[in-house]
Amino acid sequence: MIGLCACVGTNTTSTAAPTPQTTSAKIISPEPSSTLISPLVIAARIFPQSWSPDSQFLAYWTFTADEVNKDFTYPPGTLHFINARSGQSCQSALQIGYGYFSKPLTWLHDGQVLIITEDGQVKLGSPCGDTYDTITNVFPARIYSVASNTSNRTVFLLDSDQGFFLYKPQPQSIRKVDAQVKGEGISWSPSGERFVVTSTDQPPKFIAQTFTVDQGTGKVLDVIMWNHDDGKGRFAGPIWLNDDQFVIQQTLDRGPLFVTVKKDVVAIASRLFGLASEPRTRATAASAQGTSDYHIAVSGLGPNKDTHSLLYHSEDGQVEKLPFPFVGDFSPNGLGLIGYDDTNHLWIRQVEPVGNEPHRISIEKNNPFPITWSPNGDFFAISSNHGIQLLSVSKGGQEKFWDTGAYSIIPGPWAPNGELLAARGNSQTGEALFIIPVNKR
Repeated sequence: MIGLCACVGTNTTSTAAPTPQTTSAKIISPEPSSTLISPLVIAARIFPQSWSPDSQFLAYWTFTADEVNKDFTYPPGTLHFINARSGQSCQSALQIGYGYFSKPLTWLHDGQVLIITEDGQVKLGSPCGDTYDTITNVFPARIYSVASNTSNRTVFLLDSDQGFFLYKPQPQSIRKVDAQVKGEGISWSPSGERFVVTSTDQPPKFIAQTFTVDQGTGKVLDVIMWNHDDGKGRFAGPIWLNDDQFVIQQTLDRGPLFVTVKKDVVAIASRLFGLASEPRTRATAASAQGTSDYHIAVSGLGPNKDTHSLLYHSEDGQVEKLPFPFVGDFSPNGLGLIGYDDTNHLWIRQVEPVGNEPHRISIEKNNPFPITWSPNGDFFAISSNHGIQLLSVSKGGQEKFWDTGAYSIIPGPWAPNGELLAARGNSQTGEALFIIPVNKR
């Protein structure tokens, strides 16, 4: 097996990557069949936020025309919850403004809602319930926002005026995170035992620091420093492959980085692909569900190389040349990959086996983004002209299409059970909330 391991040092001489195998493509056209679907809620503006863990309730905000006209960026809005089983919507008994750059609401694993008010009160309650319990005094500092949480929603990283706190609702434990840890770009290891936070400097240095933190102690395990792009702003966290290794997708000084916590930092472009690092070289990565294998794809390979991207297989060290210049994301299970080009096409590729033929799919819009994956990674949704498409990774084509009439669609969050998809519709007269039953025949 050729790959990266804890024994590979930062200063080790690069080895030549294998000659990439080239894959061809199969062209698929979407099927024309569609189902007409009507909006559940209409308002001047609507923002769907998140689902309850049991997929029953969706939290969303509505905004009046006066709010939108008065302040396009920061209208407070009105918080609602909709019961996807009954179709009934309720206005929350506790009102908070929509958080554009902070997160004032999150769900606990038992379906309760944790809400942080504008004056720093922390509340717990049930969606559509009449009362909320105040737990503000549990915290030693004022809480401003929910920075992040583990996938099972049992541990929460809260942002306060004294830095980060780790909060476990059961058994109501709070732990202060090391004071040097700050920033955004937060992501958790698969077990939730570790997480990373990245801070960025202002010009002229543009130096980023990625802190690896032990969830159990709140202590820093490792710090990686790298140069980031001007105006990088808010960005997603590194991609964890296992509890010890993660990928930083793009840096200016060394290209994408493969980090083994407390041991090594390896430049991906030179070590795995035999490439000189370009400032725009970007990587995405994923572990393959049910295995210890992982895959890394890179694009932005430099002048005269923008006709393709490359895919690395850890199980045998093979590198493939993919027939699309830009890589999107791997599926949540790590078994599918999306690519795209400058024309009206998307590419779907089942990652394994090596040489697997990708499917090239014609789309209606020049920009189908955002793309949202189903929780199990078998499907993804994209916007279309007056509708939304559901595409299959295994079949390499359109699975279903929902016609939304006059509304152009932005796909929103999937319900955790994968059976429902929230979407925001936009028209000349206002916006609408759709909940699409993706598994209904």
